[in-house]
Formats: sequence, C-alpha cells, structure tokens
Amino acid sequence: MDEQFDRLIENELHSLSYESIPDANPYEHYMNYLIAGLFMIMININIGPLSYIEAVAGWLCMVLALRPLRHAGKWFSDAWLISCIELVYFLINALIANTIYREEIMEKMLAFALVAAVFEVMMIFFLGKGFNDLRKQSGLEESKTFFYAALWYGVLILLAVMNTSGMLLLVMIGLAIYLIISAKRIVQSISDSCFNVVMEQPKFDNKWIFIVLGTLFAISLAVTRLLFSQYKMDWQLYQLNQPQQQLIEKGLPEELTEILDPEIINQLGIPVEVKKDISMQMDDQKGTCTKYIITVNPTRAEMKNVYFLFYIDWKEMPEHITSDAMIMFYNANAVKTGIDSYQSRIIYGKGDIVEYADSFIKYPSVESTRGMSPFCIFEHSLPRKADWCRGYIIVNRKEYGENASSYVYMNYIRGIHGGYPFLSGYQAYLNGQNDLYDIIPV
Repeated sequence: MDEQFDRLIENELHSLSYESIPDANPYEHYMNYLIAGLFMIMININIGPLSYIEAVAGWLCMVLALRPLRHAGKWFSDAWLISCIELVYFLINALIANTIYREEIMEKMLAFALVAAVFEVMMIFFLGKGFNDLRKQSGLEESKTFFYAALWYGVLILLAVMNTSGMLLLVMIGLAIYLIISAKRIVQSISDSCFNVVMEQPKFDNKWIFIVLGTLFAISLAVTRLLFSQYKMDWQLYQLNQPQQQLIEKGLPEELTEILDPEIINQLGIPVEVKKDISMQMDDQKGTCTKYIITVNPTRAEMKNVYFLFYIDWKEMPEHITSDAMIMFYNANAVKTGIDSYQSRIIYGKGDIVEYADSFIKYPSVESTRGMSPFCIFEHSLPRKADWCRGYIIVNRKEYGENASSYVYMNYIRGIHGGYPFLSGYQAYLNGQNDLYDIIPV
C-alpha cells in the first residue's frame, strides 16, 4: 500500500507546475519581476531617458515584485513603499515632459534626476538589507558583497547625475550586472535552504511579464523616434535639449551651428538684421568685395557683444578661380562703441575632413588715417584646395550706453584675381550678459 502511494505521488509531481505548489518558495518567481524592473530602471539611469516609459515600466515591475514580499520583513516593506513613490513620481514627470515640454522644464531636469537617483539608491540599499535578513533567518551567513556593490552603485549614480563619462558608465553597468547576479544567487541560496515565509502567491505567469515589457519597450522606442529624434543624445544625464536645434528653428542655417560649442551657443542673444552691399569695389581692383553691415539699433545699446557667424561653400565659386581667397574682417566706427577686442575662429577643409583649423584673438592696433577712431582688422588666406569654410567673429564692446547708439560692424570677403560669390549662410546675434574672454577658447 505504501509503495503504491509513493509511486502515485512521484507520478503526480511531474504534472504539477512550480506555481501550483502552495508551500513552494516563491522568491525565484518574484526575482523575474525584480530583475526586469532593475534592468528597465538602469537603462533609464545609465543611458539617459529614451523616454520615460522605461522608467515607468521598471518601477511598475518593482511594485509588482515587492508587493507580496513586503510581508517578509521591514526592509522589503520600505523598498515597496519607495517603488510606489517612484512610480507615481515618474508618471507625473512623464506627463509633464510629453505635454508641456519646454525649455523651462528642462532646466529643472537636474533636480529631477537627483531625486530619482536618491530614490534608487535607497531602494537598492533596502533590498540588500532585506536579503541579508532572509539569509540570517534561513541559517545562512550574512553577505556583504551585495551591500557594498549597491553602495558603490549608488555613489556612481549620484556622480553620473552631476557629471559623467563613458568610463564611469561602464563601471556602473558592470556593477548593475553584478547586483542582478548577486540577487539571483541570494534567492537561490534561500530557496536551497528550504526557508519559507507566508506571502501571497504569484498572480501572473512569467511569460506575461516579458510580453508586457517587450511591448512597452517597443512603444518607448517609437515615442523616442517621434518626439525626441531632434535632440542629441549625450552621456550627460537628462541633457536632451540641443541648443543647435533651437537656433535652426529660429532661422540660423544648420551649417553655422556646427562650428559652435555649447558654451558659445548659450551666449547667443537676439538675432539682428544683416544688410548686404555688393556694389563696393576694392581700390586696387584685384577682386570684388561683398560687404555685410550689422547696425545696432539705439534701443539695443545695452547689448555688449556682437556675434557674426558665416559659412562659405567653395563649390559655388566659378571654376576659373584658382588662387587663394582672402577673408577680412573690418570693424569701424569704434569711436562711439569703444571696441575693446574681438575674437574669431576659422575652420575649413575638404569634404568631411577638416584639413586646417585656426583660433586666435587680435586687439585693435591700427589708427585711422582720417583721425576718426581705432579699428580692428583681421585677414586670413584660405587655400583653394578646400571646398568649405566656417567661422565666426565676436566683437566685445568695452563701453556701452549713450555713446554706443550707432555701432556699425562691417565684414568683407574678397577674392584675389576675380572674386567669388557671397556667403552661403550668415547670421548675427547680440548679447549683453557676459564678456567674451571666458567663452571662446583661444
């Protein structure tokens, strides 16, 4: 009779699923939620938000995983509470970012990232303490490796929010993988020790977890493509806002934005009208000259700096021009503006290869022969072998106020022995906030 009963039990056990055994340890089942949640959250934290859907999905997985585990101890209960708070927090920010997405919202993203990072550090810390308590209750020795790995991961998250690098991200990703592996091993050791606690049984099959996550991830990629494709993804956390795109939307040619560093772009102020005069001829008659004039309106006299950006495409030049070109910047009427200095940069090359780059600064050193005022001159020879040129010149006015009401800035582009067409693209900006010396690398 006993042998028949044993054979019956053995035969029936093969037909029972893991979830159908009420007394089985469900930690391994919920680890699938935990691993999926950590994976989605770490994608969001480490790489930057493709959109907020990854973070929302990750914290939703954490809530589902920790809800039944909250009865296993105080640490799990606290981790579950933090996951709920983070889920609501990300939902609110996702709603804001996708509805009233504005520059003023982006300025607050650093504070948002700091709060999110602190919450994640706390959650990982609570999980580590909770797992160690379970190890003690199951008769196993307490493990410090998970705790220290979680601590270092938290420190790296906070560093990454402030200023990150590729190497730092590699270390973070490595620690994240180690945390997931360590958590899996801890749960396996608890399961092998036959330790069990009273908790709710799983309500969802594992396959639905990955189906839902895969769907959300696909949706997030689509949302990213539609809503955020115009932004440059950067290693720096939560820096989606691309200044170049804003300038392009304001009418600045795309070629001009490529030569500017973010520090320069942030200083660009109000676009101003640039008047073009092609009738002027050089006295030596060696070539034609195109004159570009920027006039500061008296009502904008408080603006201290003038930015002039230009772009030349050699492919637009006549084929018979074989000699080097000459580009000259001439700043006049300095008696009313008190020009202190100007800075400029020229970059040119052939195709996608930059063959030559030059950065420099020159102070006014030429006195007008007419006894009017000092002015600045900059000349540089551009080789014919290059097929494009980009550059900028920025004038810094030492004095501004009533005496700066009629500032004029002129730009000449001259071709030796024949000349060539006008600038392919140009724009001028005014700004009155910062001096130039700390903006442009020389």
